[in-house]
Amino acid sequence: MKFIVQPLVLGAIAAGVFGLSGPAIAQPPQLAIQKETQPPDTQTLFAQAQRLPIFTGVEMTEQQLVVLRPIFEQTHARINRVLSSQQQQTFHQALIEEGRPFSESVDLMGLSSQQEAQLDNILKMTGLQVAPILTPEQREQIQVNIDTHYSN
Repeated sequence: MKFIVQPLVLGAIAAGVFGLSGPAIAQPPQLAIQKETQPPDTQTLFAQAQRLPIFTGVEMTEQQLVVLRPIFEQTHARINRVLSSQQQQTFHQALIEEGRPFSESVDLMGLSSQQEAQLDNILKMTGLQVAPILTPEQREQIQVNIDTHYSN
């Protein structure tokens, strides 16, 4: 899965795009009894993505967030077309609700090689769109975070 994580990190925003969505990052975790949970909406996903370990120590300006949001929404929509609703739910539950590591959450989705290739391409494209929006310092901090939290 490492080949998926690297472009994801380079894309910065893409790390949270895998099915994290919704405006309720501050909401308490869902009860374990609840079997079916609805993935959050795009606003929540965007808020959750900003709180992933990849963004630790990365302060973004309002202007950057305004430019990043449509990229995030477009990437999220593309990823959702590749993943089944069950895979989206599995990822969201593992990463957000259970707090599992990113790579483990990706592995739990059981991606086919075709899905891996499609996601890799989507995330590379996102990385190319996001990189110019970030400052060199932000890109450097994200790389440190990637090396710390996402490398195997």
